Amino acid sequence: MGITIISKYFRYKTREFLLVGFAWMGLASPWVPEIIEMFILITGPPVNNELVIFIYLLINIAILPFYVIAWLIATISFLGIKKNSRSIIMGITYALTFLFEILIFYFFYTNRILIGEFSGPFLIEWSLFIEIFFIICIAFF
Repeated sequence: MGITIISKYFRYKTREFLLVGFAWMGLASPWVPEIIEMFILITGPPVNNELVIFIYLLINIAILPFYVIAWLIATISFLGIKKNSRSIIMGITYALTFLFEILIFYFFYTNRILIGEFSGPFLIEWSLFIEIFFIICIAFF
């Protein structure tokens, strides 16, 4: 779906098609770590819990704000929000995103339980901090 929307950009040359298509591609990104984990399980090398959490961290959590920001920029453009209000909204979004990203990587290297725990194949029990992060991202969508 996202690629179809992005392809419309080349016909209409409207930036919003790129942003919305990118955001739609982000909706499918939570499945990518499961695909990678399944490939690892099928090919046979032992699965390291830290490796799985790192894959989830990079693919699911770390890039999620980029999809949210793309969606927010497109939505602000569609709604025709004034430039001053747009700057305030985006500034707050960038600040929160930056803060969460720093905290997520800090917790990954200092105390992984603050991110989540691997509880079996294809299953991570996310911490309250990450669940709040997900709820905030969903609220923007």
